[in-house]
Amino acid sequence: MRGRPAGSTVIDYNRVKKLYNPNATDKENASTIGIKKNTFTRWRIKNGYEPFERKRVKINKDEFYRLYNLGWSDILIAKEFGTSPQNIYYYRKRHGIPTNHPWIGRSAGELVDSMLILTDEDKPWKDPESLYCDKKFLEKFKEGNFEEVV
Repeated sequence: MRGRPAGSTVIDYNRVKKLYNPNATDKENASTIGIKKNTFTRWRIKNGYEPFERKRVKINKDEFYRLYNLGWSDILIAKEFGTSPQNIYYYRKRHGIPTNHPWIGRSAGELVDSMLILTDEDKPWKDPESLYCDKKFLEKFKEGNFEEVV
C-alpha cells in the first residue's frame, strides 16, 4: 500500500469554510486551501454550496464579423467579448472561418499584395521614416531587393 491510508489526513474544515470562494471553481478553491479537489467537492456538496459555473458568453455574430474583418486576432476579439481566445478559436473552427493571421501559409509577396498600402496622400501624418506605410519599401520587399530605398 502506497501513501497514507484513506482518511488519515486531518483537514480543518473551519479553515475550508473561511477560505471558500464562491466565485472560484472547485479546483481553484482546493488549490488555495491546500487540499485535493475531490475532498473539497465532497465538502461543498455536503454543506449545500452550489458549484461555481463559468459565465457562458454568447458571441454576437455581427460583432464577431465586424472585428474579424478589421483584422483583429483571436486574442483581441476574446478580450472584447470577455472570454478566452480558445472560445474564439473554436467558434471560428465551428463556422469554418480561417485564422486572421495574414502571414500563415503565405509568401512575403502574397502578404505584401494583401496589405493595405497607403499612398502619401492617404497618410493622416507626414512621417518619412514610417515603414508601415512606405509603398516604395513594400514594393522592394516584395521583389526581394532589400537595398536602401531612395
